[in-house]
Amino acid sequence: MAQDWMGLMKKVPWKTVAEAAPAIADAARRLGKRIDAVREGAEAGPKADPPTPPASAAPQAAEAATPGPSDEHRQALLEAQGAIVALQARVDGLQSRQAELAANLEQATRLVAELGEQNGRMAQAQEAIARRLGQAVSVAWGGVVVALVAAAVAVVAVLQ
Repeated sequence: MAQDWMGLMKKVPWKTVAEAAPAIADAARRLGKRIDAVREGAEAGPKADPPTPPASAAPQAAEAATPGPSDEHRQALLEAQGAIVALQARVDGLQSRQAELAANLEQATRLVAELGEQNGRMAQAQEAIARRLGQAVSVAWGGVVVALVAAAVAVVAVLQ
């Protein structure tokens, strides 16, 4: 399992990742700002709902406006009021769902920005590790060369 991860990590183009990380983080920040601007615009807009008359007041107003409305007219008025109440409930539900989705989107945007920054830091750390490993390999090869030279000198000294 660890070998799979190591193999996968070796295949990642870390230089490209490191170069792209700041752009990803900036794009996530810009997206967050756009979401905030849209949310502020939506909150600043008119939200005042027209007052709805109580259900009992509407039939009385209809009776006063028309002389002797028929039962069919009253039934249609009651159905219309029921539809208005149902639509208002649906609008309220949709508004609350929209607010929930906006909050989720804001949270996801922050997460993307944070992951982009972490990705950049990880790529920089990987590059530093690669440099240190290169230096360690160079030092090790130097040690091998010194050991071989010392062994050769010892052999030459013994043969003389």
